Amino acid sequence: PRSTLSSSSAAADVYKRQGPINIGSEEMVTINQLVDTAAKVAGKKISKNHIDGPLGVRGRNSNNDLIREKIERAIEQNLNVIVCVGENINQKNSFKTQEIIDSQIHNSLSSLCIPNNTIIAYEPIWAIGTGKTCEAKDANKICSLIRKLIGFDDVIIQYGGSVKPNNIDEIMSMSDINGVLVGGASLDPISFARIANYQ
Repeated sequence: PRSTLSSSSAAADVYKRQGPINIGSEEMVTINQLVDTAAKVAGKKISKNHIDGPLGVRGRNSNNDLIREKIERAIEQNLNVIVCVGENINQKNSFKTQEIIDSQIHNSLSSLCIPNNTIIAYEPIWAIGTGKTCEAKDANKICSLIRKLIGFDDVIIQYGGSVKPNNIDEIMSMSDINGVLVGGASLDPISFARIANYQ
């Protein structure tokens, strides 16, 4: 399983006391915040990550152009990026999932994105914090589509959306799902440990 990302700016101080950690940020409000985050971890042996395009904010205060700009700036500042894509419930019910994913991939990603610095997460809006989970086979179908759209077989593709101990094994058994983004279940140490040690 992949390492947990920390969204706390205090993580850099933890590094000094405990050694290598993963430090990350999620949905920076401004480009300057990205640069500031990169500066804080520059020169440290830390895996630096930035998550952008979380689906809860798509259509509210972010759009594909802004997400692409922040992705480019993050990569320029030597941050790795996790780019989230996915559809809302109306788009799902209108059978527009593939169309939406195609548009988000082509309009959000930068030419700077390569497997060494970019992870893609399929995170359907309707499954975030709702207790509803995309069926593993359906999620895998979308992740397979994403892999084809990206054009890199070795790109890491994750699934996010109500990941729980009772569905992690099936999700991680899928051929095109390489990891997960864990939300509420990460607040319970026992649940999170079970997810991290999937079978």
